[in-house]
Amino acid sequence: MKVLVVSSQLIETPPIDYGGLEYVCALHCKYLLERGYEVGLVCLKGSHISWHLRFGELMPKFYESYSRDEKKVFEKFLRQNNLKSYDFILDHSWYGYFSEYAVKHDIPHIKFCHGLIPPRVRELYEKGVNLFTVSKFHSEFLSDYLMAKEDLPYLYNCIDVSEYESSSEKEDYVVHLGRIEFGKGVSSFIRFCEKYKVKGYVIGEDRFVKDTKYVEDIIRKSTNFKYVKYVGRVPHDIKVELLKKAKVLLLCYRENYQEVFGIALVEGLVCGTPVVARDNGAVREIINSPKIGSVFKSNNEIYELINKKYDYNTCRERGLEFDYKKICRELEEFILEYC
Repeated sequence: MKVLVVSSQLIETPPIDYGGLEYVCALHCKYLLERGYEVGLVCLKGSHISWHLRFGELMPKFYESYSRDEKKVFEKFLRQNNLKSYDFILDHSWYGYFSEYAVKHDIPHIKFCHGLIPPRVRELYEKGVNLFTVSKFHSEFLSDYLMAKEDLPYLYNCIDVSEYESSSEKEDYVVHLGRIEFGKGVSSFIRFCEKYKVKGYVIGEDRFVKDTKYVEDIIRKSTNFKYVKYVGRVPHDIKVELLKKAKVLLLCYRENYQEVFGIALVEGLVCGTPVVARDNGAVREIINSPKIGSVFKSNNEIYELINKKYDYNTCRERGLEFDYKKICRELEEFILEYC
């Protein structure tokens, strides 16, 4: 079977460092290749290099483009290739032009929704595109938003657990991991650590953010932090080293921020590190036991929760449940069902 996988045009697939959508998209692609499917990948120029560095010689057929305009990339693909030659389209793009084409030409497909309310989602839904969400929370939220007759299906995001080490030997610090933006709770994390004299590290993507001045302000002020070190983007191995030794991964999402999945939670858990996070979005779906972490409503609860005793082995076991080989078995079942 020939499967065309469509990624975003924002960064390389797989990402060189950070990029949740592009990482999950690459793992879906990798799994299908390992299962013997013939796979094409629509992605940003340079992805073949990051793929080789991260995954080795087993590669898809790359359709790379310099353009970050998804519509132009789609139109170029149609001019140069026969899209109808593919048996299935797995679409992780933001705007869903490939999926829209698939509906018109009766090509089986799945369009993943990676944001709370993705661009064109209502238009795509009304045209009959097969929309998938990434958590039960996301399914319920987007189904309500669209007033769908039935809840949209969902499939959890995944990671390659072989890329993560775990440790039960913890050091006395906490970590924030995630895109550097206000909604992710970076400011709250910093203010908590400074107030309660808790050593902390801020790790995350700080290039492709909407509010660049917010990032610049944090970096500028970080020289005056007494307890928090701003790390920002780091290579994967350094991220894992910091995660596995942290006593807690602390995620202080803003009250009005809804996390549709939260791949950072899974990364922390698979490193054997408990997660303490604000109770919103899909957080409770991942932190499903008091042995692996806690959720909070008020910042006043945080200090007590980060000092609770958790079971590091159970954390690791929970993280392993999101390995791409396990999650993608479900994906393959959906593909075969639609075909």
